[in-house]
Amino acid sequence: MNEYEISVTANGQPLELSGFPRDFVAKTVVGAAQSLKGVDKVEKLELTLNYGKIKMTVNDQNIPLTPFPTLILARTLIAMISTLKGVEGEVNNLEIKLKVLKS
Repeated sequence: MNEYEISVTANGQPLELSGFPRDFVAKTVVGAAQSLKGVDKVEKLELTLNYGKIKMTVNDQNIPLTPFPTLILARTLIAMISTLKGVEGEVNNLEIKLKVLKS
């Protein structure tokens, strides 16, 4: 994954990411998605976390999540995003949108 666009919103506040945090979030989310059944190559990913519930679409297809991957993803993303500059308090709502421009 070379070039991509990513936007991250935590608790309704857009976050500006650059460098390591930007790449870490993007590669973590893409890696997690690609490890799920039914997901091959990620060209477009949208993930919404709302109070521990996750909705994920990859390449415009809904990806159903069982409780175990939901729990791992939710806890990982909350821990990762809560450490970023500009995030205050507990992360209850999170939105990540990613689009691969060139692979």
